[in-house]
Parts: sequence; structure tokens; C-alpha cells
Amino acid sequence: MRNALIFVFVLNFSGLLSAADIKIPDGYREATPKDYVHEEGNFPKGNPPIKVTADFNGDGKQDIAVILIKSDGNGWALFVLLANQKTMLKLDEVTEKAPPHMGIDLVKPGTIKTACAKGYWECKPDEPLELKLTLPAINYFMFESANSLFFWDKKSGAFKRVWISD
Repeated sequence: MRNALIFVFVLNFSGLLSAADIKIPDGYREATPKDYVHEEGNFPKGNPPIKVTADFNGDGKQDIAVILIKSDGNGWALFVLLANQKTMLKLDEVTEKAPPHMGIDLVKPGTIKTACAKGYWECKPDEPLELKLTLPAINYFMFESANSLFFWDKKSGAFKRVWISD
């Protein structure tokens, strides 16, 4: 699936988290513009979206989702800091030397078809055809390629991942 997103904002890479007095997990650091190199199939020139804020767990407080770079340069990870916690939750990690090619965007509550419902593959018994989001979610995507959503599951009290395209 092609992501037809128009980036109408520019991120200031330096100090994304410092203003919020957030402790970055050991082994990670904030991204800089040098981390995101334009290559065919990666983000268009300019700053990719690597931070979103919303009330992901429904407690009425703003949470932060952010992509952080591994300090040794061998990958990156998607983290969420829930406002009611002191440590960041790692939702996904990529361990490769290539420049980061993932971005995040905010998904508003609503109904969303999943990848299996769109026919990308046969749905597994526990895989939903659609999500009925009552809270904002995180769209985690590769520019011009696959994407998935991370959403807060109230029953389990944790984030769940569902693929939206392959």
C-alpha cells in the first residue's frame, strides 16, 4: 500500500524529548537530520515524522511516541512514554546499519481495515478484519511501503500491533 501522506509540519530534531525531561533508554539517542538520508524508497527529502503525541491509553494525559536511534548506529526503535509511567515502552526494534526508513503518524479514532481484510494475505483466526479504534493509535510505516498500527488494548492494558498493508 502506498502511503499518501502530506507532511505539513517540520520537526526540530534537537531536543525532541529534553523539554519533557524524559530519560532516553540506555543504548539509544535522539535522531538528528544526518540519521535520515534520502535514498530511493526512503523518505522524501526533508525531515521524516518521528514523534507524535496523543492520549494513547485513554487516561486523559498526553503520551509521546518517538523513534530513537541506537547509540552504536546499528538500528532504531519505536518507543512510547505513557504520561503515567517513568520508563519508555519499546514497541518495535530494527537492528540494521541502513539509515532509518520508518516514520510514525497519528491515527485518529475510527474504523480501519486490516491488511488481511484488504486481501494481502489470508486472515488468521485471531486477526481482525477491521479495527474500531476508540483512542488515537500510532501508524508505523515505511515510506511507500508496508505499515502497521500500534493501538492501546484496554483489556490487556498494553499496546497491540495490527498490519494495515504489506
